[in-house]
Amino acid sequence: MAWFGKKREEIDSNGSGLSLPELPKLPELPDLNRMQMKKSGSLNLPQLPSYPNNPLGEKMSQNFIKDAVSGEKEEYRFDADEFPDDEETMPKPFQNPVKMSSMPEDDYSRRFSAMRSSKPEPVFVRLDKFEDALKMFDDARKKISEMESMLKNIRKVKEEEERELKEWESEVQRIKGEFEKINSELFSRI
Repeated sequence: MAWFGKKREEIDSNGSGLSLPELPKLPELPDLNRMQMKKSGSLNLPQLPSYPNNPLGEKMSQNFIKDAVSGEKEEYRFDADEFPDDEETMPKPFQNPVKMSSMPEDDYSRRFSAMRSSKPEPVFVRLDKFEDALKMFDDARKKISEMESMLKNIRKVKEEEERELKEWESEVQRIKGEFEKINSELFSRI
């Protein structure tokens, strides 16, 4: 027998490979449901018992169903957490809502708003937050003054550009006028 090579086929005397023998056929069993229906006319199943509608009853019904399916009787034992809590089973007492009738809401809102607006109260601010706010205002003022100076410089540059553009336009117009003058004097005679 080769362990790591090809398997050899064993051939019996008539040249075919080995095969398993055929198994005998099983006898057919009678159908019990049909026999019961013939005897009684219909299939009668026993009624399932009803259990209380709580966690303990549900657990018991599940165990009985398991027993009926498996066919074995298991001893049922209770776990400590299967019992319902006393809070769930005890009805809660009815409590009337307590009404506070010392002062009507309208009077209270008027008095409270009058007390608020009657005198200004001092405002307390932490010193570090106040200093931070002052620093932010100073930074903002510096940035605003820088922006204003930049805007002034831009306006000044723009005014200089406008002035130069006007000078150039007047220079172009002057040169154009001289060309026309020369053109009319020289070429008009031709």
